[in-house]
Amino acid sequence: MGYINLLGSVLTVFRKMFCTCTNPSKGDYTGVKIPYTYAKLEKCTKDVNWINEALRAMGTMAPENEVLTVEVKPFGPSAGFYSELACISLTYKIPDPLLPTEVIAKFLPRGIEKRLVMDLVLMQKYEVVR
Repeated sequence: MGYINLLGSVLTVFRKMFCTCTNPSKGDYTGVKIPYTYAKLEKCTKDVNWINEALRAMGTMAPENEVLTVEVKPFGPSAGFYSELACISLTYKIPDPLLPTEVIAKFLPRGIEKRLVMDLVLMQKYEVVR
């Protein structure tokens, strides 16, 4: 009987994983490519075009400003519990105290076991609260 109670959660995790795997490349709100792993983030930030596009699309950065440098560094292996973490350091053409100079990127864990545990304890709900 206990396994029946888990069925809904298992199916939910499979649905979420399927949805993120079939179209992981575009943000629903802005249409800007979303890197969904640390390696893809590194690739996106090889030049500043992607980060400029992302910051402008969200209205974070004015069109006349631009990012001059981007540095991506990983956090320690256990810092993200189940997820990969990265610190993105930014410098701008026009310094502005309202612009972020460091951004933390956290990626969904890969693998059914980790995703199932996160879903069962509603971990992602408590990490992203607005």
